[in-house]
Amino acid sequence: SIKLTEAILGVSRSIPGIKGEAITVDIPERTAPGTILRMREKGIPGVKRGKAGDLLFKISFEQPSKANKKARELLTQLQKEGY
Repeated sequence: SIKLTEAILGVSRSIPGIKGEAITVDIPERTAPGTILRMREKGIPGVKRGKAGDLLFKISFEQPSKANKKARELLTQLQKEGY
């Protein structure tokens, strides 16, 4: 899962691959929750051809349990701007 600000602004993240290797994923700005991203040829190898399949992953957001005063003010400003 990613933070709300990372979903809005975009982020590069390192995730563990099928074989334990680190894979860098570029999550584009304005990514919606539930979006499925594809990493070509980073998945499980096929039985017949042996070629790696695609790795799919679903985006989810971390939601803070509480917002401090400054965070609330910033969110209120964004709301007033229509976000």
